[in-house]
Amino acid sequence: MSCKYQKISSNEVGSVISCAGCDELIIGIETVMLKLSVANSKCFMKLLKASALKAYKNKNDKILLETQFDNLFITFNYRELQKSIELLEFAFLRMEINSLLQVRI
Repeated sequence: MSCKYQKISSNEVGSVISCAGCDELIIGIETVMLKLSVANSKCFMKLLKASALKAYKNKNDKILLETQFDNLFITFNYRELQKSIELLEFAFLRMEINSLLQVRI
């Protein structure tokens, strides 16, 4: 099956694109692009939310997200982190609405 990509969410820090036939999302935030399954995208959003809670007191500090690679981090400032969470929350909300609107015969 060939992919049919559709932008499902965007704001000033990035966008989220889904494929109608795949279980993957392409998440672009600033200069970082991730291609993750929907389940892993939800895990990524949980990681962002946990980082935001930890960083709340020190909003002026850089926030480092660890990756699976040694010495490779994704960095955010607090505003970018909040906007990234909003971006993903809206994408998942839109996906949920779309799934509720689909009529299966």
